[in-house]
Parts: sequence; C-alpha cells; structure tokens
Amino acid sequence: MRKFLLVLGLGAAVLYSASFDCQKAKTEVEKLVCSDEKLADYQKEIEGQYNLLYEMSGKKIRE
Repeated sequence: MRKFLLVLGLGAAVLYSASFDCQKAKTEVEKLVCSDEKLADYQKEIEGQYNLLYEMSGKKIRE
C-alpha cells in the first residue's frame, strides 16, 4: 500500500492511495477514504468491479 505524508503547518497526515488523486480530495468522503487504509482498499476494489461490469456491458471505460 502506498502512503503519502502530507505536512500541514505543525501537524502531519498520512494519505493512503485510492483510485483517485488524494492530493485533490475535496469532499468529506474523499478525505475520509484517503485517510483510512481499509477504505482506500475497498474503494479501489469497488472501482475495479464497477469497471469490469461496465466493460462487460459493451461500453468503454472513460479515462
């Protein structure tokens, strides 16, 4: 699992690697996913399953 260390003033936060750019996380949910390793893993798994089903429908995944 890749981790990113983000230093903010006097504190530091660990950002876990989700399927989206955690440096650009804006919503509370995005920030929560980026701050929790298990949630980041679940989010990547859900995205993978979604993409598989989307491809099976005959449509291409947009990048």
